[in-house]
Amino acid sequence: MTHTIETYSISTTATRKGIINKVPNELLVTAEYTLKNIRNLEFILGAPILQLSGYRCPLLNSFLQGKNKTNKISQHEKAEAMDFICPDFNTPEQTVDFICKSNVNFDQLIMEGNWVHISFISINPRREVLKATFTNGKVSYTPYIIGNNI
Repeated sequence: MTHTIETYSISTTATRKGIINKVPNELLVTAEYTLKNIRNLEFILGAPILQLSGYRCPLLNSFLQGKNKTNKISQHEKAEAMDFICPDFNTPEQTVDFICKSNVNFDQLIMEGNWVHISFISINPRREVLKATFTNGKVSYTPYIIGNNI
């Protein structure tokens, strides 16, 4: 898949619910920065990534987060994040471990069960690596230790 502004906002949930999920003009520069980093990530991985979720307008994001919604604006809403899988890697853990060992300058990298969340910011990225745990419909995050999660 070629990662473009148009593909970055594709959402089957938005389509199903009739939600217009288009990257607003004020976030186009941020979205392009994220997509540039996604294309670089594919180059470093040596494999295509399949987007599961990219940009999410506030309505779509609140619908998807449901009870887990916090007062904090999601990086998906700010056009800084993508959830993805990389089928050429056997597991999301292997994808996360590979990215951690690379020079990819991410802000957040989260092992989210069957997929990976990655975000990019241009100023002071944290390189924060977390693992999500889902219990009784709630999610909690703990530090991800490279190589100890497989």
